[in-house]
Amino acid sequence: MPRPNILIFVPDQMHRETVGPGGLCETPNFDALAAGGVSFTDAFTPTPICTPARASMFTGLPPHQHTLLHNTHMDFPIQANLPGGMPTFADALRDAGYETYFTGKWHVGKTNTPRDHGFNCVGEVPAHDKIPRSKFVDEILVPNRCEAKGTLAATTSESPEETQPWLVCRTAADMIHQHARERPGQPFLLFASTDMPHVPWCTPAPYVDRYDVDRMDPWPNYDDDLEDKPVAYRKHYNGWDFCRVPGNWPLAARALAHYYGMVTLIDEAFGQILRALEEAGQRENTLVVVTSDHGELMGRHGLFGKNEMLCDDLVRIPLILNWPARISGGEGRRQMVTLCDFFPTFLDVAGVAEKGSGTGRSLIPLLADASSANGWPDEVCLEHHGDLQYNLVRGIRDRRFKYVYNANDGDELYDLEADSWERRNLACEVSSGELLAVYRERLLAQMERTGDPFLRGVRSNLENAPTPPETG
Repeated sequence: MPRPNILIFVPDQMHRETVGPGGLCETPNFDALAAGGVSFTDAFTPTPICTPARASMFTGLPPHQHTLLHNTHMDFPIQANLPGGMPTFADALRDAGYETYFTGKWHVGKTNTPRDHGFNCVGEVPAHDKIPRSKFVDEILVPNRCEAKGTLAATTSESPEETQPWLVCRTAADMIHQHARERPGQPFLLFASTDMPHVPWCTPAPYVDRYDVDRMDPWPNYDDDLEDKPVAYRKHYNGWDFCRVPGNWPLAARALAHYYGMVTLIDEAFGQILRALEEAGQRENTLVVVTSDHGELMGRHGLFGKNEMLCDDLVRIPLILNWPARISGGEGRRQMVTLCDFFPTFLDVAGVAEKGSGTGRSLIPLLADASSANGWPDEVCLEHHGDLQYNLVRGIRDRRFKYVYNANDGDELYDLEADSWERRNLACEVSSGELLAVYRERLLAQMERTGDPFLRGVRSNLENAPTPPETG
């Protein structure tokens, strides 16, 4: 069999619970992929912010190693682009004879483009106009917020074909057809990414109307008062990416209908790509990957968007792999995998000797046989360096507990087995002292193993960490 094609589809900020069988949204194309492939139920981003997460996806390195710590469209990031000479999986596959295509959202550098990092052909698609006010037929504003940044969601009169997700998928489909005509027999890598469903959600009316807000019940943690959470949960509301809507579930539900509707639109747009693969005769031998760079708060804890926190809603991501020639289909995997695993996975698929020294592992042995996971890590490490300002955050999460170190605030510890909604921060309770000590040592050990440059400061702070206060 010839070397397989690789197609990666990455909607921005898509919550893991929105897609797949039993998901919150109508996503028949994603559901069919899952039914015929392998779904990873415990997939994670190393960091819930666009640029660092995407750079980890491409390089196999956590942010503190690839050094893109912040979104590079900001004015303040120290590192504007990936360091010179740092390979991406696109570099490796292009050098191995793959034709490489890119379309949609990049966001992996301030001045460098996909062409600087291994992609030969780039389909130019305009960014989605997140505030197309001339087409608004309804607008949902965040209470007590400045007008310029007050839009959380809006119903628009746009047709699906006008939206950026549709244009991205149509361009990707055209690339598949062009490749079949001009380069038959040559394997291809195609990376397509949509700006949406990033906030604010400006969604065509027919897609919003598919969801009945009166049938949406509040999340169990919607009314979280956040008193035992770091202050970041309650601040930073005047940014596009983060807001709080407490005590108003009807408004929150109305906003969610727009988010769900946009996910459904994206799934429908993605159908163009699947049809193009079928028409080009490439479906059987193409590895199709659907994932996201990070999650979305989606009203959990009364919050929307994303911020410098490591809630599971932000760090857990959807991940579906479908490859008819190799995967029998319909199975789930519970290994704790991350976006850093993409680099070795795609090189493994292409039969390329691995380059680089990332922390990830190839997922390919897991696809056919779950028992091949012997020795697979049973924890993931998480990090953040702030969004609109600097703020060091580190975390370690295993099957049961998640510990989060906040350099400028109190720490967090959650028993996810007993408290999957993260309502009770055990780090605030004196009875958790011994458990905190265990996870702090595990975090420090991981930081040392990966050469985290912030290790010295974290270790110094934890040596002086106060005992949690006694609570009633």
